[in-house]
Amino acid sequence: MVFDALQNELAAVADLSLLTSPAELDRYSRDAYDYSPVLREQLSQCRADLVVSAASVQAVQAVAAACHRHGVPLTLRGSGTGNYGQSVPLKGGVVLLMDALREVRSIDPASGVVTVECGCLMRDLDRALAVHRRQLRLFPSTWRSATIGGFISGGSGGIGSVRWGFLRDPGHLLGSGGGDDGGFTSAVATGGNGGGSLESRLRHQWHHHGAHALFGGAGGVAGGGCGLFRLDNGGGVGPALWSSCG
Repeated sequence: MVFDALQNELAAVADLSLLTSPAELDRYSRDAYDYSPVLREQLSQCRADLVVSAASVQAVQAVAAACHRHGVPLTLRGSGTGNYGQSVPLKGGVVLLMDALREVRSIDPASGVVTVECGCLMRDLDRALAVHRRQLRLFPSTWRSATIGGFISGGSGGIGSVRWGFLRDPGHLLGSGGGDDGGFTSAVATGGNGGGSLESRLRHQWHHHGAHALFGGAGGVAGGGCGLFRLDNGGGVGPALWSSCG
């Protein structure tokens, strides 16, 4: 009954598509964990009860708020390129597809700071930066198909990390938020940060307080980013530097 009420509520949300066929539920309940025979055995039975695709930040907020009210687990999904089950719905519930939110909102050519929606492919973000003679300084081997949101949520480093460090290091992720007005709720200076990087604090909020702490209620974002990220692409004029994204 609870899940039926949730599904009926989500069906009325603007910019939100509901996917319910068995094939769609199976497809979006798995990532590339098949590489591991251990995870294949542990995760093969995990399956979403409903998959939804959001076309606006407001739809993301509405889904998070509704799942919180009904006590239904919520799992966010980018491109599903992770290989250890980051986007697998361990307890069923709702899988929220974020890949329709892919706009590069702004790029500051002088500072390299860029604001981008979380479903933007890292390949597309890198191409947008190339117009300004910049490029990403950290990216995974799956950058052609991986989203920036998935990389921040489930990644740690990759190509470029020997020189530039890891996502957990202060200075890469400058802000996270949602809404058409930006709505960034946190910022991290490129220098030292006594509370740890914003990326590490967002992960802490998610693991210890759940989706509601990150997404807030229906009216806004309480802690971290449901739709946008802001990253620092560096201040130098040379090659590969990080960009602000979302």
